[in-house]
Amino acid sequence: MRKFLGKKKKDSEDSGSSPSGSGSSQPPQGGSSGAPGEVLSVKPAYLNLAEFTFPTRALSMFSNSRDEEIILDRCRWCSDGFTHTFMNWTTNIIAGIPQTDDYRAISYVWGQTVQLPMRCSHCGHSFHIPMHSAYRFRRLMMMTANSGDSVWLDALSIDQTSPEDKARVIAVMGDIYSRAKTVAVLFPEADGEGFKIMYDLTQAANAINANKLEFSQPGQDGHPRPRLAELSKVCTEFYEMLGRFDQNLHKYLYWRRAWTFQEWALARNISITWEGGMPVNLEPVKTVILRAAITTSIYAFSQKEYAIIKMGLSGASVPGLFETVRRLFPDELAFHPLGTVDEKEISIDVMMPSMRFGSALGLRASRGPDMSRLANPLPIDQMFSLRPNLQESEEDRFRNRLSMALSTFGISKREAGFEADLISCWASMCNIKYEYKVHDSYVVALQKVLRSLRTDHKIKVYNFLVNTSGASGEVDANFQDYACLHEQCNAAVVRGRFYGIPMFTGRADTGVHLRLAIARPTILPQLKGSGTELRKIKDASILFVVPLKNHDEVLFHMARCVSGTADGMVFTDVLRNISEILKGTSPEQLERSSLVVVSIPLDSPDASSMSKAIGMLTWAIIPCGLDAGSCFVAREGINGTLCLATSGKAGLEVVAYVTLTDHQSGTLLISVAAHELNCGCGADHSIGNIELTLKSPIRGGVVNSALLDDRLIRGNICFEGGTYVAY
Repeated sequence: MRKFLGKKKKDSEDSGSSPSGSGSSQPPQGGSSGAPGEVLSVKPAYLNLAEFTFPTRALSMFSNSRDEEIILDRCRWCSDGFTHTFMNWTTNIIAGIPQTDDYRAISYVWGQTVQLPMRCSHCGHSFHIPMHSAYRFRRLMMMTANSGDSVWLDALSIDQTSPEDKARVIAVMGDIYSRAKTVAVLFPEADGEGFKIMYDLTQAANAINANKLEFSQPGQDGHPRPRLAELSKVCTEFYEMLGRFDQNLHKYLYWRRAWTFQEWALARNISITWEGGMPVNLEPVKTVILRAAITTSIYAFSQKEYAIIKMGLSGASVPGLFETVRRLFPDELAFHPLGTVDEKEISIDVMMPSMRFGSALGLRASRGPDMSRLANPLPIDQMFSLRPNLQESEEDRFRNRLSMALSTFGISKREAGFEADLISCWASMCNIKYEYKVHDSYVVALQKVLRSLRTDHKIKVYNFLVNTSGASGEVDANFQDYACLHEQCNAAVVRGRFYGIPMFTGRADTGVHLRLAIARPTILPQLKGSGTELRKIKDASILFVVPLKNHDEVLFHMARCVSGTADGMVFTDVLRNISEILKGTSPEQLERSSLVVVSIPLDSPDASSMSKAIGMLTWAIIPCGLDAGSCFVAREGINGTLCLATSGKAGLEVVAYVTLTDHQSGTLLISVAAHELNCGCGADHSIGNIELTLKSPIRGGVVNSALLDDRLIRGNICFEGGTYVAY
């Protein structure tokens, strides 16, 4: 079996070539220029999954039973770690938190575990660890590049009998996986299809990278057409496989688990193997695919219709497609987190793609073509640095990782054995300090993390919906739905995504927000809140309350609340989307909710006398059984947004957040800047200021770019005296 497993440590110091039997994905160096008629220097060697499948008769070589005892050479009770040898292949397993970066972190799906017995042959100590089987443990031990290498394996590296050690290590899991030289991923046996796509993606990327100079040549360079046609085919296959993987992500067990997502996301590089296949590791994977994606995306984005290498992409679609790459293969050193790039910089890139591309693609370090050397331009891969050494403050790094963690977590529905782990998996990725308890409910764990973000890191985390009781103004149980980028439901021509993560920007897609508001549960989870300060808005009023089942009446009143322009070419009428959502919702759900239209008096220098009389029209969805006459409009003190509140059984409670909707800019929470009553300054504490910037998603291929200009809604509102506390 040694031919499958790589080299012994002493043999690995020769020429630096890949370990024998390890599937190296590193392409040959250099370009691909050659004599006319020459084909591609490197072609993709796609996987035959049937031939790669591990023979059933060979399984007995790894174990005779699921709970077969594992013999260790050393353990943490007689050494500083663990050592395991099997088939002359030795693996060192780190105990506790790694003290160096010279290790591989193992990523796999736990699944249904047994208490796997282990015994140290050196000191005789016996113990158990949670593991699916002896076969899986031995497969995991063979995921190193060389015999004698070190790994970090959660089931063994963490003392599973010690709650204190679990809490200590889980709090820094983000560092453990981001510092590892490589994250070694074992795809479960059920994910053979996903493994094949990832394997083939890497092979196609090899071919693209090996022929990278072709993407830097002008179209009239005399290069043989057959080669370019062949390269076009490989690029088309690359993006077709990327799309297929993204569309089928929900099917793959590895991608559904809560913890594995952070292990994949934080990896500097990745090796992959399949539990149902030969014990061969394919590496590197992540950097190979990213370099191919960046090279081809820059080429397609800058060349547009003049591209000689065809890959089935329009230049205008590239930024949106590249977002998919960044979500599937996140890299906090290579990319700006989704939604954190300066929008003006993106706008310039979109308007002048042949000159620059970094902001539109989210590359942390890049530059456009060297315009002084048009006759001999730089190769595309020299126009960017995949992982630049940029100086960032500790807080900036934290915010960037948080944005990356949340946007990545949201690409697929996640599963965990405990609800608390659906929060802990991304919170630990960011090393957020809070009291982790494995049996906490989802909303209790979320409440703890939100307090840490708002208090320790001073981050404003917006709530869009009221769906908890006892902490009605503190915790939005639909947090994750607003923690990922929203695609604009009424964007025409080219797909548009709203800039920034909704829970950080206060802006969401109208369709997403309406669906979630309608789906509010009738029984709300109970929390113990610390209270939310409320200040009533003077002269704000509820104009209409319309049951959602009255379709036409709802659309009539919503039309009065929607601003902006729907030209039918850049933006379609968002009321059509609202109508489709209402028609697609069950009558039982519609019976439970009503639309409420709220007028906010706004003293604005930009408003006409008519609009001042009517006020700023906003809307919210409230439960049908709620007495709207008892509600009042207030500014909540946590994020400063406007809400509806009423008297409940246990005192005041927030019942909904009022929003403003725009054809071009989606649905926005209304933030009010105000001085605290006890701040002691000389300002007028009875006045609050509203300043909403209506931004349209920036994208190429639009017909009327004037519709993408920013617009401003501004003015003052007045508070009534005193404050209240809602729970």
